[in-house]
Amino acid sequence: MNVPPNAFSPSRFIKDVQGTATSIGAAFDQERTRRVIDAYEQSFSTGAVLWKTTSRAGDALSYRFYSREPTDTVEIAARAGFIDVRSPLVPLVTSLSAMNGGAALQSCDFDADRGLAKCWVFLGGMLRLEEVLAVDHMPEALRRQEAALAGRGLEFVRHVSVDFRHQTVNLYFGVLGRFRAGQQAAVAELVHSPPADAALVEEIGGYMREEHYLAALTWSADTGCFERACFYAPHIPEGRIPDVGPRLAGFLRDAPSYDPTDVHIVGWSFGAGGTSYVKGERSYCGDLAGLLRDWRALPGRGGQAGPVLDPVATP
Repeated sequence: MNVPPNAFSPSRFIKDVQGTATSIGAAFDQERTRRVIDAYEQSFSTGAVLWKTTSRAGDALSYRFYSREPTDTVEIAARAGFIDVRSPLVPLVTSLSAMNGGAALQSCDFDADRGLAKCWVFLGGMLRLEEVLAVDHMPEALRRQEAALAGRGLEFVRHVSVDFRHQTVNLYFGVLGRFRAGQQAAVAELVHSPPADAALVEEIGGYMREEHYLAALTWSADTGCFERACFYAPHIPEGRIPDVGPRLAGFLRDAPSYDPTDVHIVGWSFGAGGTSYVKGERSYCGDLAGLLRDWRALPGRGGQAGPVLDPVATP
């Protein structure tokens, strides 16, 4: 039986995680990585796998599988001892996964040294903000942010992720219209960040589509506040990597990828007091480009109008 060159190989992946972590100065734990693969090997083998890290020295090398088939990632994590099942965010993942007529799919993020970081829920299409916030087990303090979000044009949600380590909920939005300074400033205000300067807004906008763009917000269950905002460019052309600093530029260039089409995603992240950095993702195996094309073809629930957008990266 011929195995496609972009098929997932556990032994190759462990070597690649170690080599990539070493190349960017990130920590690596082989035993923890092996435990992750043992727990989720089916999802790694049938889904699409990607790398991710940031421009900040010392930040983790992370990796993610995007699922192509229904998987209870929370139950697997609990059985493997990766999460505390008493977390109030555990039932939220279950509730989100029941949305959109069962079309939602769970995926996971992991760090090369610490293992499981986030559980993702792809909602099966673009859903309206009010529907997502009304789901069972959504924190009430986050529900109260609906007007603030909608008033800034954040009305359609495609993904929600839960970070059990930091007790945060991440909302990923498709935003209609062109990326502009006023919109960036309005979203950044939610995380107490000053507006980006005009040159940076112009640079980010140069990688966005004219008709819509991608944004995400991280909300803390501990503080009840939004902590970070991020704006994503999911179609970075080959040879047109933005000015992301040497660490991230080297990662996007050199991290191994076995997919027939390379995918590079860059996100500009903003936090309180002007703390900012850049994030990058790169395809690894399982045909990430094909999976993203499939997801773009899925409509929202009940045929509701919403921007046809690419899935986004983590904030």
